Amino acid sequence: MFYKRVFLSMIITLTIVSFCTGCGDSPKGSEPIATSGQAVEAEVTASAGETQSPPDEPVPYKSAFTSTDGSVNFVMDIDRTVGASDMPAVQVRPRFLTGEDARRVAASLFPDADFFEAEPAEANNFSKSEIQAKLSRWSEYANLDALKKLYGDSASENDVELINSFLEEYTLLYEQAPAENPHTPCQWEMRNSSVYQLTADELAEASAADWGNEVSAQFSVNGIPYYFTAAAGNGSNSKMNMISCYIYDGICPRGDLDERIFSARLCRTEAPSQEQMDLIKSRAETLLSSFDLGQWQVDEVYVQSGVQSGNDAEYWVYVKAVPVLNGFPALRYPQENYDLTDAQFVFSSNGDLISFMLFSPLEIQRIENEAVKGLSIEALLSRVREHLEGTDANHYGLGGILQIIPEDVQCNVTVSEMEYGLSRTKEAYRYIPSILLKGSAEYIGKETTYYRSERPEVLLVVNAADGTIIHG
Repeated sequence: MFYKRVFLSMIITLTIVSFCTGCGDSPKGSEPIATSGQAVEAEVTASAGETQSPPDEPVPYKSAFTSTDGSVNFVMDIDRTVGASDMPAVQVRPRFLTGEDARRVAASLFPDADFFEAEPAEANNFSKSEIQAKLSRWSEYANLDALKKLYGDSASENDVELINSFLEEYTLLYEQAPAENPHTPCQWEMRNSSVYQLTADELAEASAADWGNEVSAQFSVNGIPYYFTAAAGNGSNSKMNMISCYIYDGICPRGDLDERIFSARLCRTEAPSQEQMDLIKSRAETLLSSFDLGQWQVDEVYVQSGVQSGNDAEYWVYVKAVPVLNGFPALRYPQENYDLTDAQFVFSSNGDLISFMLFSPLEIQRIENEAVKGLSIEALLSRVREHLEGTDANHYGLGGILQIIPEDVQCNVTVSEMEYGLSRTKEAYRYIPSILLKGSAEYIGKETTYYRSERPEVLLVVNAADGTIIHG
C-alpha cells in the first residue's frame, strides 16, 4: 500500500533515538495545596469575563486547588502569562505537493547531490562500488565484540551469523553487478507509489487505485546514503501529503544495521554546545525559507541522547517548526482528526542531517476575521481551572495503569507554561486564536514515584474567544 514507505520513514526516524531522559524540570510541588474549590492565590490584572485582547504586559498567575474527586492536586505556577494582540481567524486548505516542490526541497537539503529514481527494496540495482561499500561497512561488525559496540547486550551470535550470510550473498552479487552506475536520474514527476515499492511481477497484479502518488529519490552525500520521498496521497488525501528524507541504503542485516552504523559514526560526539545549537537552528530556518512551502517558525530546539553500548553516548539535535498564518504561529499539540502540520529536522551535533519530515503543508484560503476579540486571560484561566477540577487521576500519565498499582497513589499536576497562538479547530481547515497550557504530572506512592513527566506536556488548548476546550 501507499502507506508502507511513509510508515517506514516514521519508524526509521523514531528508532534513531531513544526516549528523552531528564529533558524537563521535575514538577513543582512546593506550593501549599488548598481544599477542593479553594484557591490559595490568583494574580492577574484584568477583571473576569471582560472581553478584550490579552494584556500587553504579561503578569504571573499562581493558584492551587484539587480536583472535585480529590484524586489530583493542581498547582498553576505560570511565571508570566502571555501578552499578545488580537489574532485572526484563518481558513486554510491543503497544499498538495508537486514534483517541482519535491525537487526544490531535495535540492535545498542537499544542493550538491545527484538524485536518482528510487528503486523497490526487493529489486534494487547496485553497482560494484555500491556493493563494495556495503561489504566494507558490514564486515566491520561480523564479530560479536564489534557488534556489541553498536547494540550493547542485545547483540547476539545469531546476528553475527546473519551478517555473515549477507556478506556471502552480496559477495556473489558483486560478481554480477555492473561497474557503471545503473540508476536513472530522478525525473521529479509524481508517479503511482506502486512503481517505487513493488517488483515487476508484483506490479502486474497490483491495482494502481490502491496506491497514492509520490516521487522518491535515492542518493549519497559524503558516503552517506539517503532516501527522499514527497508523497501527495491519491490527489485528495491531505493526511498523507508529506515529505521525508532519512538515511537508508536498502535491505540490511537485522533491518537496522546500516542505520545504527551511520548513527554511531555521526552522532557519537560530545554534547552539542550552545553555539552548535544556534547554528543548527539557523540552518533549519534557512532551509524552511528555501522550501517555498509557506511560512514557518521554529518552536522547539532540544537535544536527545542515548547510550547503545558502554559509555558511548549519541546525541541528536531536534529542530521542530510550525506554520505561520497571517503573521501568527500555530500552536503545537496532538491532533485527533488529522495530521499536524509540522516540520522536523534531526541533526548530529556537527550539523549532519539525520532525518527530515514535513507533514500536511497548508496555504491560506481566506482571512475570516483580522482581529478576533478574546476573553481576558483571567477569564480564560478561570475556565481552565473549572475544566481541571472536573478531571481525575486517570487523565494524566498513568491512566488506567493506576488500577493495578497495589497502593494509594497521589497525582500532582503542575501547570507551568502558557502559549498564545492559532489552533486548528475540529473543522480541520480553520485556525482560531487560542491559549495552550503545558505542565508536568507525577504519581507518588508511599516510597515509590511511579511516573514523572520528563518534559512539560500539553495539558489543554482553549479557544481564546469563548473559553471552550479544544484539546485536553
